Amino acid sequence: MRKLFLCLFILVFTYGCSHKLQALIDISGEKAEQASYVKAQNTKLELLFRDVKERNLKIGLTENEVIRYYGNPVLVKREDGLDVFLYRNTVEFFPKEKVYLFFDSDGKLMGSSLEQKETKPAPEVINPE
Repeated sequence: MRKLFLCLFILVFTYGCSHKLQALIDISGEKAEQASYVKAQNTKLELLFRDVKERNLKIGLTENEVIRYYGNPVLVKREDGLDVFLYRNTVEFFPKEKVYLFFDSDGKLMGSSLEQKETKPAPEVINPE
């Protein structure tokens, strides 16, 4: 009887742990997918920043073409009859660069705006003695 109880205990214990272990494995796989997605988005974002800075962004691209070339915007809003796409680094809390793309009522790119913030060094801490 004791052996039967011990076998059942081990069976239940390992069965319960296997689900937890599988959940950890799934989470680990998701983190790798997330990291891959963020890396791909950042690559496209850098391309967009470069094209805007060097004035190589082609006016007249459709919204779908822009998304295909530069990835999904962080935010899309309608402002003064225009669609506005916001692109910025998605993982930084205070990104130093943002790009706004403006589309007309036909969904064609009309222009862009680059917003850059200068980073200031932290103030020096003075230790009073």
